[in-house]
Amino acid sequence: MTTVVSFHDIVARHANERPDVVYVHSIDQHKGLTFGQLREVGDDLAVYLAEAGIDANDRVLLLAENSVEFHAVFVGVLRYGATIVTVNV
Repeated sequence: MTTVVSFHDIVARHANERPDVVYVHSIDQHKGLTFGQLREVGDDLAVYLAEAGIDANDRVLLLAENSVEFHAVFVGVLRYGATIVTVNV
């Protein structure tokens, strides 16, 4: 039987096993995020979304350029359980 593993589950596993490994790095912006930092940002974003009245099953629109922050918000919204709708500019 096939087990379905979500993208968030894969990121969470890496954050637990390899928190200091770089998840994403931007050459242009000269910054990046490790899996551990990504987990922290995701946790913070989940608290923010809950306080803002967003339910876990709601849709969240992300309008942004490709960037380190884009990845952080993308993973954070998935971690919270909401559906992300992305629009790259």
